[in-house]
Amino acid sequence: MSFQISPELDKNKVFLVRSSELEGRLDPNFIFLSKILADKFANTAFKLVNFGTCIKYIQYGISSLANKEGKGTPIIRMNNLKGDGWNFSDIKNIELSRDELEKYRLLHGDILFNRTNSKELVGKCGVFRESEDYVFASYLIRVRLDESLLLPDFASFFLGSILGRLQIDCISRQIIGMTNINAEEIKLIKIPVPPLEIQSAIVAKMDAAYSSKREKEAEAQRLLDSIDAYLLGELGIEQGFGDGFSQLPHSAGEVDGFQ
Repeated sequence: MSFQISPELDKNKVFLVRSSELEGRLDPNFIFLSKILADKFANTAFKLVNFGTCIKYIQYGISSLANKEGKGTPIIRMNNLKGDGWNFSDIKNIELSRDELEKYRLLHGDILFNRTNSKELVGKCGVFRESEDYVFASYLIRVRLDESLLLPDFASFFLGSILGRLQIDCISRQIIGMTNINAEEIKLIKIPVPPLEIQSAIVAKMDAAYSSKREKEAEAQRLLDSIDAYLLGELGIEQGFGDGFSQLPHSAGEVDGFQ
């Protein structure tokens, strides 16, 4: 059999697959990345398993409307989940029955997984370690692991690694401009499972690295915050604005009476 590729096509973005090698999904991104991943995982030092074999419980979050008045239980949403931790500066609450609260209450060690967002953000995850009651919104998936097999922090670090992100990109789907991944697809992610003591050692090193990163970012922010004071000081300009600061125009359009 012979065929010809149109001259308008970018040949660097075209690849061939034998029909006998096709299983299940036929989308090009899945097929292309699957071959890369197979090569990467060909010689792992530890047993490679489907993530689902280590999962005890997986659940979608609440789709009910939250409020800004602080009524009810705090609910974690997509924007509270950051790449290296949590940000609860913008938190909403939700009023639930006792049964609903018990159903969706997060437990120490639960992994929250962002199931729909932009391509770069879908699959972002973090381990819940708060002592207060929280529940979680519908754009997130709760994963509870069998910790005799796999530590939550180790799993979260791996899912955020290059190979974890590559797998999420491989199995996620584009729907109306948004990237999505569901619970069954999450279970198919491949993850190497070292002995628990090795997982713990890796987690300790990763925690130390992230702690150092946050300290350096905080120091960089302090230096940036001091620039104005340094500049004005070198120019001999008084730094404080006094009580009249609140009367200053907030935009150029407010100057000279223009509103």
